[in-house]
Amino acid sequence: MNKYLLFRTDRIGDFIFSNIIIQSIKEKSKNNKIDVVCSKYNSKYIREYKDVNNVYILDKYNLRSLVKNIRKINSIK
Repeated sequence: MNKYLLFRTDRIGDFIFSNIIIQSIKEKSKNNKIDVVCSKYNSKYIREYKDVNNVYILDKYNLRSLVKNIRKINSIK
C-alpha cells in the first residue's frame, strides 16, 4: 500500500482533470490511499468521490482550520 497526497486548491474543473491520476493510482493497487488537500469550494464534490480517502480543506482565511489540517497531515506517517 502506498499513500498519496494531492493538492487541488483550485476550482472543481481542475480536480476533474485529476481524475485520470487518481484512477491510475487505484488501478495499480486498490489498497493505495489517496488524500486530497483542496479548497472550500470543491471540497463537497471531492468528499463524494469514492477513491479519495481523506479530504483536508486549505482555507487561508481561517487560520485555526489551516493549522488543524496541517497538523493532521503531518501526523500521518
